[in-house]
Amino acid sequence: MIKNRRIKGILFDSGDTLVRPKGGKWWPAHYFRKILAGNGVQNIQWNQLKFAQEKGMQYLNEHHYLRTEDEEREQFKIFYRIVLEELHVPCIKDSVLLELADAAVDQVEFEPFPETILILEKLHDKGLSLGIVSNAWPSLEKKYRLIGLRKYFNTFVISALEGCTKPCESIYEKAMNEIGLSPGNLLFVDDVPGYVKKAIEMGMNGIVISNYGLQDNIDMPYLSSLGDIETII
Repeated sequence: MIKNRRIKGILFDSGDTLVRPKGGKWWPAHYFRKILAGNGVQNIQWNQLKFAQEKGMQYLNEHHYLRTEDEEREQFKIFYRIVLEELHVPCIKDSVLLELADAAVDQVEFEPFPETILILEKLHDKGLSLGIVSNAWPSLEKKYRLIGLRKYFNTFVISALEGCTKPCESIYEKAMNEIGLSPGNLLFVDDVPGYVKKAIEMGMNGIVISNYGLQDNIDMPYLSSLGDIETII
């Protein structure tokens, strides 16, 4: 909830809060089918895609602590091997796995929402301290640099580097310590109500953002777009 109008800083989630997936879906990423087709991979059982992705994500979630993009690359090679095996792709080549892993680490699979840059500019000009708190991998910070967004943020906290994901308290504490503001002077913005709830429990102001339409059963303040954030600052 918004208890304090004297907001001095804002901690943002990343995906579906500030940026959206290219092509409209986070999975599969926009490059996935293109890379498989370019390597002549055929007879894929696409009806198993959701299950295959879940199996791959189970592996990533169980091995979420990593420090470098090289470690991330190696993890995504294993991830894609799991996914392709579950899709019953025969004779999976290491070169295909490497190309997919390289894309996961080096390609930007998302783009800012139309109002993101304008709002970040306005908030920055108002003197607010801004930060990112994201359940993501080390390459996210590089990708923010590539699309020109990293410059707006005083702190950038990524779950893989911390070894825990939201709503783990330590990831919020890391962001609060780095941004150097008391919880009561911070606003936390996320598209997942449970993550916002944890921020509120820790003393922050919190608000849910719903860029794709109002979610059901939200019992806390929400924004229908990032542009509305100016009305509460």
